[in-house]
Formats: sequence, C-alpha cells, structure tokens
Amino acid sequence: MGSEQLTDEEAKRLRAATGVVVVAAIVSFIRGVPGDLIRSWGDGPWIVRNEAVHQVSWEGFASFFGGPLYGSYRPLHFLSYWLDVPWFGARGPSMHAVSLALWCLALVFFLRALRAWGLTLVAATIGTLVVGLHPIQVEAVTWASGRSAVLAVLFASLALLFHAKTTNVRSKSAWGSRLCVLLAVLCDPNALALPLVLLFGDVYLRGFDWKTALLAQLPVAGVIVACAYVMFRIGPAADAAAESGPLVTRVAATTTHALETLFWPAHVSPVYRTGHLETLGARVWTGPLILMAALAFAWARKNKAFSFVALSFIALLLPVMNLWLVPFLWLDRYLVLPLLALGFGVALLVNAFPRTNTKSEWPRVPVLAAASVVLVALGVRTSLYTAVWRNDGTLWRYAVDAQPNAFHAWYNLGIFRRDRGDFAGALDAFTRATELEPRQRLGFSGLMSALAMRDEVRHGLPRSQALRLAQLYAEQLDNIDSLHDLAERMLETGYQDAAYLPLSQWMDAHPVDDDRLERAAQVRVRLHDAPLARFYVSRMHRAPVPPELQALRVRQIPR
Repeated sequence: MGSEQLTDEEAKRLRAATGVVVVAAIVSFIRGVPGDLIRSWGDGPWIVRNEAVHQVSWEGFASFFGGPLYGSYRPLHFLSYWLDVPWFGARGPSMHAVSLALWCLALVFFLRALRAWGLTLVAATIGTLVVGLHPIQVEAVTWASGRSAVLAVLFASLALLFHAKTTNVRSKSAWGSRLCVLLAVLCDPNALALPLVLLFGDVYLRGFDWKTALLAQLPVAGVIVACAYVMFRIGPAADAAAESGPLVTRVAATTTHALETLFWPAHVSPVYRTGHLETLGARVWTGPLILMAALAFAWARKNKAFSFVALSFIALLLPVMNLWLVPFLWLDRYLVLPLLALGFGVALLVNAFPRTNTKSEWPRVPVLAAASVVLVALGVRTSLYTAVWRNDGTLWRYAVDAQPNAFHAWYNLGIFRRDRGDFAGALDAFTRATELEPRQRLGFSGLMSALAMRDEVRHGLPRSQALRLAQLYAEQLDNIDSLHDLAERMLETGYQDAAYLPLSQWMDAHPVDDDRLERAAQVRVRLHDAPLARFYVSRMHRAPVPPELQALRVRQIPR
C-alpha cells in the first residue's frame, strides 16, 4: 500500500469527503461547546488555577517542559492552552471550540492517512467517521482537560500519513513520522506504542521484512524508551492499588472493558468502578479470548490486514492495559488511541467488500446501509452524551446513574454539592463513596470537609479551616488514638458536628459502657453543652435514667 498522485477529480472527491467528516464531527459535538469547565475533574487545577497557562511567558514555557506537572509529563498538552486561555480566558465555550477545531483537523489528517495507506476514499471516510463520531471521544473533545488525547490523535494521524509516504529510513517523510510520534508522546504518554503500529504497518500492509521495518523505527526507539521511563517514574500512584486484583485479572478485565465499550458504547461514563474486579466473574476473560481468537484466525487465514489491526489494537492498549497500575483503571479517554486501530480495521473491512462494479470504489448497498446505520447511531449517542458534560452537576449526576458503584462518581458529586452549599446532599454522596471504598482516605476526607463547612455556616465560624481539618483527619485515620485529640481540638474551636466523626471512630475502637456514657452526658448537661451530651446519649445501648437525658435521646445527632 502507498500514496499516489491525485487527479483533479480525485482531489475534488477528497475535499468533499473531508467536508463530510468535518460537518459530521461538528454536528455530533456542537452541543458541548457552550458548556462550562468541569472544575471538579481536572479543569480546576490544570487550567483555572494553573497560572502558567493564563499568559504567554518564558517562565510558563519552562514550567511545561522543565518537569512533571500534576503527576505527568505532557508539555505540549499544557502548551496548547496558549491557543485560547491567554486571549479569551479560562472559559468553557472558547476552550471547547478550540478543542473541536483541533479534533476536526485530526480527523482530516486521519482520513488522508488512510488514503495514503492505499484505502479507497469511501472506506477511508467510513473508518474516519467511526473514529470521529464514537461516544468515547466526548471526554477528549468536550472536556477541556481531555485535549491531550485530541492532540495525540492529531500527531498520530500525521505520523501515519508521513510514514505511508516513506521510501527509505533517511527520507524526509521518515523523519517527519518520527517527529510526529515524539510530539504525540509529549501530548499524551498513552501514545508511547505508536512505533509498534508503524512497525506492524510496514510488515503486514506494506510487505517489508521485519529487519527493514525494525530499522525504520530504531532512531525513535531510544527516545521512546527514555520517555516511557521518565513518564512512568513520575506518574501518580494508582488510586485503587489495594483493590485492583491480581495482575492477570486486572489486565483481562481492562481488555474486556475496552472491547465492550468500543463495540457497545451504551454506558460510557467519566469514571468506572475501579476495585473488586473479581466480581465480573467469568466475563472478565471475554476480552482476552476474543483477541486470541482474532489473532488465531488471522494466522490460520494468513490475513495480514487482520493481523495488523489486532496487533495494533493490542499495542495501543498496552500503556493502559494495567500491566502496571494507571491512576484510574478504566477511563474512556484511555481508548481514544486504540480506537484508531479499530477505525483502520473498519476501513480495511469496507475496502475488502465486493463493489458495485469493477470500476467503482463504492461497496454494495447493504454494506453502505449498515455503515450508515452504525454511523448515525454513533453520532446520536455522542450528541446526547456531549450534553451531559455541560457542567459539574449534570456530569456527576449522570455518572452516579451510569456507574452507581463508582467511588469517584459519588466523591465528585459530593464535592460539587458541598461547594454549592448542599451539605445534606454532599454528606449522602460522601457516605456512599466511603461505603463503596472503605479503604479510600479520599472519601472520608470529603465527608469531614462537608461536615466542617456545615459547622462553619451553622455556627458562624470566622475563618474556614474545613479543608485543613479534612486533611489532618485523613492523615490520622490509621492512628485511632490521635482521632480523640483531633476531636477535642475541633470541639474547642466550634466544629461541634464535625468532631463527632473522629470521636465516633475512637469510641468504636475503645468501647465505653452505658454507665460511663450516662455520667459523661450528665456532666455535659451541667456545663450547658447539650450537643456533646446528646452525642454520648446516642452511643448508649439502653435508655438513660435521668429525665434530662431522656429528653436528649429523643433528638437525633444532626447529620
């Protein structure tokens, strides 16, 4: 396969196909452009509070390239915010419009890359639309912090385009491809496997021998290995390490989840449940079995195109397959690059179908009809899902409905409700989060912050210490005795309701009999400290004897 000079008629048809791809992408994603930034999910720290992206400066440039930011090294991702933030501010509509424009440009390059690899224009267009309209792309295109994935697709497509035109390892196209691979990696570490895709393309689609194909990737291999070492050394620790299960199980579950989401994107979500992978049962092995069957089929039939697609998909999934733990086991944006292999495969499949006649590149009507139905369904689902991302509230309310067992969905819903002053709703969400993942300090920290903020509002406390108290509380969860001291300090400073959380946990570890609780409650009544007296009474298993304490038992400890 390779590129060829276009005639005027072919160039005209290519422009028409490009227009179809761009218009389809705009129609599918346009509902997300007016939306706000998602401050509780990356946009806050990465954009709104990241001063380096708010003005063009040498200091900002040096900070992007000088080291990791927020646990990852993706300097071109942060540099891309200079396209909009310094000029229009950290505003959702302008940033989403720029991301959508970059997405359209990425799809144009992917379309041309498929053409350069020898696919017919119809096949290339259908394959590009599968990539461009898939609902998993909403997180990349409509979420401002997801721009890293958009840029990775853009440079990956350029790398494929340049590589298809490569005649020898020293040609300008070869070096252009290598440069684009490096740029993709500097946008998103998940692009580290791109050289493998180019390698498989040379062997299975272009007919090169393995030695020649390997030599073509050798100049970039050292840089990629170095980038991989740096990026995975500085990467954040996985949130669900204790709950992720054995290596084989989590890799199998990740593969299964990827295939299910790509082929049936009815339940896409900003987050998924990260722990207890063993609860998937036998279904956990579905994904690996499908991939092994695909490779066995390709081997038996000597189908090189099928081999290329299967191996490329596996390669692009490798960085997020949980061979090493990633921050979140499953996220939609982890599948943006693997979807390129699926789109390439769809184009190859359409290309292989019989055509209407020997001189036409149009497949027969049933194939076009089936493709049209799938593409329309993808576009509609994407448009509906895009509307969910219009602000934090709509996103996290959707997330807890789509993935009711996802810890981070409930946690972020709690953050949103807490910051809006809905403390009752926040406490419900944080409580649900702690029930789902009792080992996660983050959930308990959120619970404490909401309780403390409510105390500040109820009792008019002068200066907010809620976030600091929440951090102290989370740090001391492993030291039960220190929780008693923290509770006393909180009671002294007016955080009456919030103090009951660490005090309850201390008393759970140090049970107090009813008689002592009754005496302590009576002391608190004499000191006119009714809330703490009520707390002690609530811990009693029997009804208190003194009448003044019986009255307290009727009233519940405020939540």
